[in-house]
This record gives sequence, structure tokens and C-alpha cells, in this order.
Amino acid sequence: MSNQAITRDEFKKRIVKLLLRSGLTDFPKNVKDQYVLLKSAMLVLRPKAGEMTEKEVNEGLRVWVDNVGQIEAIDHVTLRRALVDTGFLSRSDNGAVYQVSPSGPRLWQFETAVDQVNVPDVLNAARKEIAARKRAYLEKSQKPKSA
Repeated sequence: MSNQAITRDEFKKRIVKLLLRSGLTDFPKNVKDQYVLLKSAMLVLRPKAGEMTEKEVNEGLRVWVDNVGQIEAIDHVTLRRALVDTGFLSRSDNGAVYQVSPSGPRLWQFETAVDQVNVPDVLNAARKEIAARKRAYLEKSQKPKSA
């Protein structure tokens, strides 16, 4: 287990890199990146205190899969399983009830400020920045060079 928590800034940088620049088709190989990806799903899920039904969890995770993650090999079922396996969520024995695991994720911890990150907003801002950089580059490359 890491003694150092992932900061808000590091989380934002890594999630942009993972979801917008890496071309992921499955879970990342790097364990820290896996935890960042799973934390982003938890932030979109925004689990309420107490218990959630499997249906509530599935609906929230589908939002992440369809609108945020868009990673080919990750569906809501795979994502839910990973969240349970890594300790983000705990599940009742019959699988009908879920709750945020009181002990939290097993390997990597996150600063509490990470909980305030709006992942879709971070990604939208990064998309705009990437588009602006591309425009600036194209404009610069199309200017005639001075002799």
C-alpha cells in the first residue's frame, strides 16, 4: 500500500491522460492508473451514504461507461466487479446491496479534495484545451515563413 495519497491535481492530470490521450481499450496495466480510473467511476456514481441496490449502481456505472470512460473492453458489469475487488465498494453476500466500502480502496488512497472533482467537467475543459492547441498549431504552421 502506498503511504502517499493521490492529490487532486495528480488525479486530474492522470484522468485526462488516461481517458483522452492514452487510447485505452481495457484497464490500464499500471495499478495506480487503475485506481485513478476506478475513482473516476466512483465520482460519477456519487454513491449515497448507506446502501444502494444493484440497479442503482448499474445505472450510475452505465453513465460512466457511456459518457466518461468509453473504453472498449469495460462495461458496467466489469467496472462494478473491479470496484468491489479493489475495495471501493462492498457488496452483500447475495449481491443485491452495495455500499461504499468503509475501509476504502485497498492499495491507493486519495486526498479528500479528490472527492470534489467533477470528472466530466475536467474532461470537457481538457478537450477544449486540446482543441485550442491544435488550432494554434495549425494556424502557426499555415503562416508563410519569412525569407
